[in-house]
Amino acid sequence: MVARAPQIDTVISNFTPRFITSGVPLADFQEATDGLVNWEDWLPRWSARAEIHEEMGREALAAGKGFSAADHLTTAALIYHFAKFMAVQFPEEMRATHAKAVECHRLALPHMDPPGERVAIPVRRP
Repeated sequence: MVARAPQIDTVISNFTPRFITSGVPLADFQEATDGLVNWEDWLPRWSARAEIHEEMGREALAAGKGFSAADHLTTAALIYHFAKFMAVQFPEEMRATHAKAVECHRLALPHMDPPGERVAIPVRRP
């Protein structure tokens, strides 16, 4: 039997309640973590789950089903967030996954009830 990477055990044992109470569907959590052995597979495995919701959200948008689109895209954004969660050893993948999370959330915002709006606050540098 192959031993699971200690980072996976640490994240699962410490953050599972946060994932679920934040809105990650239990089925997605189980699919993303069941049989996961290598830490470098965390981000791709979670991203694959997010891609499913992103696709359903984009399909709902195209069909004019805004509420369903917002639900799926918000779930995708959340799962992308947890995909990149603690993936600091993989900065390029982390940045790309963060961009996916932001994009999904941006697409969902106008279809939420009440509608949301993205606000960018400029960074002031000394």
